[in-house]
Amino acid sequence: MKISYQEFLSRTQKGMAPPIYIFSGEDEFYKERAVKKLKKLILKQGVDELSFNLFYGEESTGTDIIKAASTPTLTGDRQLVIVRNADRVGISAKAIIKNYSRSPFPPTCLVLLVRKNDYRFGIEVVFALPSEGESITWITKQAREKGWSISSQAALELKEKVGMDTRTLNNEIEKLVLYCRDKKNITPEDIRVLVGDSKEVITSGIISAINKNEAKKALAILKKLSVDEKKTLINAIAWQMRRQGLGWDRFKKGFRSILQAELDFKSERFSPELVLELLVIRLCS
Repeated sequence: MKISYQEFLSRTQKGMAPPIYIFSGEDEFYKERAVKKLKKLILKQGVDELSFNLFYGEESTGTDIIKAASTPTLTGDRQLVIVRNADRVGISAKAIIKNYSRSPFPPTCLVLLVRKNDYRFGIEVVFALPSEGESITWITKQAREKGWSISSQAALELKEKVGMDTRTLNNEIEKLVLYCRDKKNITPEDIRVLVGDSKEVITSGIISAINKNEAKKALAILKKLSVDEKKTLINAIAWQMRRQGLGWDRFKKGFRSILQAELDFKSERFSPELVLELLVIRLCS
């Protein structure tokens, strides 16, 4: 069963927390909001350590996850078990979790955070990134929630600088709100002054352009990075590709390109600038 984030909020406000939630999609910002909502609903202040367990899929066994989910708390209260990167658990762990889903422990809310949902049970909450057409509305809404307004041109310039990584966007809006604390409106001039060339913003912009196959835009942004930052960009791109639900052919092609770039860096056959430019062109082609 799939539900929207709004439906999730409605259920949470009614005190509802099913035995199993699947949080899927790329919008990490709203996923974190949803996790916080569940913590507030389920966990009692002061006894979080007794009612909360956190696991990472790439580091955890299915046995450990399900043991935590199946074991009553000492106080008999409800409990929350979060599994981040649950799409990275091993095959045997997935089988153990699937078996648990047939008869889950009622006091436990087990939440599996994934990019692409391969699980066929529980209630799936879909967290899709805003589309290109929705991006300005999303930025405007975030500013309004914080008590500020932002002009359409300022929102557009912010999106162009940062891309649509919602966590990075929200961080930049938080900084803009502090910067504009003596007024209630964020202008394009504020964006140009404050949202500069931080590594986080530049990297986010490059990855966003690569995802859209906009090689010219990615290459233009790339020029703002230092040599050392360009080296770390390869790891950032690789990490982003793992997070996305890419088709197998594009996944293989992307990692071949990344491995080739790493070899070129180490061999010093080409300058760091050329290595990254070639990588961007390959990934966008």
